[in-house]
Amino acid sequence: MTRASGVWARVAPVLVLAALVAGSACTNEAGAPGDAPTGAACVTDHDCGAGQVCGADGACSLPVGDPSDDPNGDDPPGDDPPADDPPPADPPGDDPPADDPPADPPPTDPPAPPTPGSGRLVVTAGPELVDALPGCGCTAPAPAANVDLSYGVAGDLCGKPAGSLECGVDGPGCRCSVGPGLGDALWGAGRAEEPRQPGETWIIDEQIVHESGADGTFVVHAALADDCLLSPGSLALSTNYACCLLDCDGTLGNACFDYSQGGLSCATFCEAEATFATNADCMARGPTPVRVRLDDGTAPREWCVTLTDGEAVDVVTVRRANGNFAVVSVDGRAQEIVPGAPCG
Repeated sequence: MTRASGVWARVAPVLVLAALVAGSACTNEAGAPGDAPTGAACVTDHDCGAGQVCGADGACSLPVGDPSDDPNGDDPPGDDPPADDPPPADPPGDDPPADDPPADPPPTDPPAPPTPGSGRLVVTAGPELVDALPGCGCTAPAPAANVDLSYGVAGDLCGKPAGSLECGVDGPGCRCSVGPGLGDALWGAGRAEEPRQPGETWIIDEQIVHESGADGTFVVHAALADDCLLSPGSLALSTNYACCLLDCDGTLGNACFDYSQGGLSCATFCEAEATFATNADCMARGPTPVRVRLDDGTAPREWCVTLTDGEAVDVVTVRRANGNFAVVSVDGRAQEIVPGAPCG
C-alpha cells in the first residue's frame, strides 16, 4: 500500500541500527521468511512468519485484508458494515417472491348440468278482457266470462269442485284425481280480483297443479260456462241507474247502451236498461278469447282459443314420462302465442 510504504521509509534507518547493535537477525539461513509470531520485532517481511508482513511500526502482522484477520472473510475488523438482516418473510396474502414459481390458480367448479323437467306442471286458463263497449264508464274493470278449467284423462278430469270454492280462492288447494291410479292434482285460483267491492271475489283464471302420481297422457280441457264479456260496475241498481243517466245525457259519451231507438227519456230508458243489466249482472256478451298456459318450470307456453257460450275443447294434450312433461297435440283452433302477448 502506498500509505504504508511511506511510513515505513521514514523509520527504517532507526530499525537497521537497532538490528546491528543486537547482533541477531530474523531471517533464516536460506533467506526464507522466518517464523516470528505476530507482533514480533522485524526489519523486513522476511523477519516475520509465513503470510505476515513487517509493518511500519516494526512489528510482524498479517497483511491488511487477509481473510484470516477478518471474521467475515472480507475487510479488516472494524471496517465491515453490519451484516444485513435476512430478507423479511412475505406476509400472508402477498404475491409470491419473484424467484418462486407462480401459484396454481384456484380450482373452478364444473359447469352445472342441464336441469331436467321438474316433474311439476302448472296449467292456467282464463278469459281475456274484451273491450266490447269502447268508452263506457259503467262497467267493472275485469273480464266477466266464466271459463272452467279441468285436467286429467278423459272421463276422470280434475277441476272445480261442485260445492264450496273456499279451498281454492287463495290458490290451488282443492284436491282431485287426474285419473284412476294416476294420482291427484290441486285446483284453485290462478288469478282472483275484487273489481267492484271488497269481499266480492272473482276467480278470473283457474289453475291446476300436477306434481305427483304416475306417468300418463293428460288433456287440458277448457269450457266457456258464461260468455258475459262485461259486467255492470256495481251490484246496486241505484248506482248502475245513475251511471246510465250520465251516459245517456252525453256526460260519459253515450257508449254503454244502444240509444238508436230514441223516443224515450233518459230516465225511462235507464230504468229499464239498468234493471236488466243489474239482474243479469252483464252488459255485453259474445265470443270469448281464452288464454291457456302450461308451465313445467323450464319454458312456459301459451295458446289462445276463442269459444262461444257453452263450448268446450281439449286445447292441449300432454304426456308425462319419467316426471317430464311434453306437449303431444294441440287443438286446431288454438293458436300458440308468445307468453304474455295479447290474444289476437
